[in-house]
Amino acid sequence: MENMQKELRTLLAIAAGQTAILSSLIRTHPNYDRFQIDLSGLLEAFLNGAAGQTLTEQQRTQARAYVESLLGLHEAPDPLVSVLIEKIQRGL
Repeated sequence: MENMQKELRTLLAIAAGQTAILSSLIRTHPNYDRFQIDLSGLLEAFLNGAAGQTLTEQQRTQARAYVESLLGLHEAPDPLVSVLIEKIQRGL
C-alpha cells in the first residue's frame, strides 16, 4: 500500500509539472484564439473517438474539465499547479 501511495504522489508531481509547462505554452501562444478553438475541437474528437471510448464516463468528465480549465488560462494566469501541489502536500 505504501508503494502505491508513493507512486500516486509521483504521478501527481509529474502532472503538476506538466500542467506548469502547458500553462506557460498556452498563455504565451501567439495565436491564442485559434489555439483555443483547435484544442476544443481536438478534445471533442478525442473523447468521442476510439481513444475516448477506453475511458470511463468519470474519466471523460475529468479530462474535459481539465482541458476546459486550461483553456481559461489566458484570462486567469494562476496555473492549476497549485491545486496539484496542495494535494501532494496534504498527502492526497
